[in-house]
Amino acid sequence: MPYFSVSGIDGVVRKLHYHERGDGDILFLLHGWYQNSLEVFSPYIDHFSKNYKVIVPDLPGHGLSYRDKSSDFSIEDSYSAIVRLLEHLKGESATIHIVGCSLGAYLALKIAIENPDLVENVVLVSLFLDFKQNELEIESLIKLSPLALRLALWAKVRKDLFPFDARKSPFWVYNGKMPGRWRHFRQKMDNHPLYAARGYINSFLTASLLEVVKENSLPTLLIYGQKDRQTPRDFATSLANKMTRAKLQVIDHSGHSVYLTKSTEVIKFVDEFLKENQKRRFQWLNMFWKR
Repeated sequence: MPYFSVSGIDGVVRKLHYHERGDGDILFLLHGWYQNSLEVFSPYIDHFSKNYKVIVPDLPGHGLSYRDKSSDFSIEDSYSAIVRLLEHLKGESATIHIVGCSLGAYLALKIAIENPDLVENVVLVSLFLDFKQNELEIESLIKLSPLALRLALWAKVRKDLFPFDARKSPFWVYNGKMPGRWRHFRQKMDNHPLYAARGYINSFLTASLLEVVKENSLPTLLIYGQKDRQTPRDFATSLANKMTRAKLQVIDHSGHSVYLTKSTEVIKFVDEFLKENQKRRFQWLNMFWKR
């Protein structure tokens, strides 16, 4: 399995894990908080690897990527590590498309704004621009002791609440059986240790792209679930209007984790978007060469 070495500000070299399959232009996929690459993107890898070189990293503190307690697990740490991996991949391929879901969408948009030379097209699924709407909940989580935080997360698991609402995903099915809530909780804690989760939680309140979202000039597809309580439809429409080259798709009968519950529809929209923008690029090149 491929690993990419990342040097931290402390000088320690850490290993960022990623899956790789297929050939062609790179399709770079970013998962959300408390998830991992295969949990979210297994069907995406199967579909898109037929036409693209699919690269799917585990974010720092998740899955098989580095999880040592000395690391600074945060949104900025993830952003820095992902940018370095993209810079490395850019040397191998002139064209990189990026797809992000939830927290991964936040990172993808930040990359599009601050490093537009790294990617060609951007797909943002269930994007957060900031976490202010969950400010009270985040502040309460920050104040909890490790044991109390574990209990608070367990309460979310019992109700299948975000970010633990993927229990029924085929990724977690083992020998044909869906895991019970307690087993799923242990799986999630193993995937993303509590100390890493606390680092991310502490970084949420200072993370915001609200003031700079208009600076994204790349072709962008926004996908939201119709019943998304984290990022409501009115917010999605307003967000699409702020970007000069954005297109919005809303999927009925789905919530924040639309990328899990409606993966077939999401894949269809991503496919159409990438093919259309590739077509436009070739049309522009033909006009250029005719001149």
